[in-house]
Amino acid sequence: GGPSKKKGNNVLRRGKWTNEEEAYANRLISEFKAGLLPLTDGTTLRNFLSKLLNCDPMRISKKFVGNNCIGKQVFRRRAADINRLTPEQIQQNRVELSELERRFLDRVAQTNRVKTPGVAAAMTSGAVVGAPVNVIPNHMKSIGGNNILDDIDIDRPSTPPWLKP
Repeated sequence: GGPSKKKGNNVLRRGKWTNEEEAYANRLISEFKAGLLPLTDGTTLRNFLSKLLNCDPMRISKKFVGNNCIGKQVFRRRAADINRLTPEQIQQNRVELSELERRFLDRVAQTNRVKTPGVAAAMTSGAVVGAPVNVIPNHMKSIGGNNILDDIDIDRPSTPPWLKP
């Protein structure tokens, strides 16, 4: 093939999807469709996934075709549904998402150590791929309040601008 596309030091993921990546992506899709993430309304599912999985949006399109097609799906926050979640459900969602993400990142680091040792360190330093650990669970952190979204800390430097409401 031709030269690989790079964004700075961060090489985009290419090729075969790992089981861990699929599991994480499927859970993110489910949360996205449910409107439960701290995203801006209008964010496209394709771009959201490509950023969290650190790959070209076309890789997402190629993976999700036919009945699984994500097309032009856009995010719509569902505050009413978020407010109905119990503290236990919120905590459970956060734990499950974090665990799926951890498995995905571990697999990425493991794969990269075999190929190119320098990339794993860059990817686990909280660049693009590391963002979900700090960002995704934010919508679930307020256990006592009525509106979970009131407590989202959008000024934290670790929150990428594309995830800020």
